[in-house]
Amino acid sequence: MSVRVRWSLVVSIGVLAGVAMYVASVARGTGAGDMAWPLQAARDIIAGHDPYVQPVTVDDAGNLWPTNPVTTAMPFLPFTWAPDAVIAAVFFGAMSALLAYGLTKEGKLWPLLTFASPAYVACVVYVQ
Repeated sequence: MSVRVRWSLVVSIGVLAGVAMYVASVARGTGAGDMAWPLQAARDIIAGHDPYVQPVTVDDAGNLWPTNPVTTAMPFLPFTWAPDAVIAAVFFGAMSALLAYGLTKEGKLWPLLTFASPAYVACVVYVQ
């Protein structure tokens, strides 16, 4: 596979994954999904507030879950000005592009079937 074809695939997959994530996020009304806590923590850091003041998360079954380490907020610091769904889409698209780049390292296309796996599709649908 030529370099041009590989980069075309990588960029295309990244853009398509980002758009799919944005559409899923808006359609389900989940905002940043699993990225919501680190994003809010990044906004708190910029505002000079304690990022750990946020309440502990409670799931549908009533289980309490602790917040993430504050280091998970660091990659979000430059993007806190954007809407949650856009940030989730950009990060997911970028990570999908990096995955595509790694999967095409040997020039074979079959590893790209990873993007059709139920686990990957669930990540898109549930904004993870």
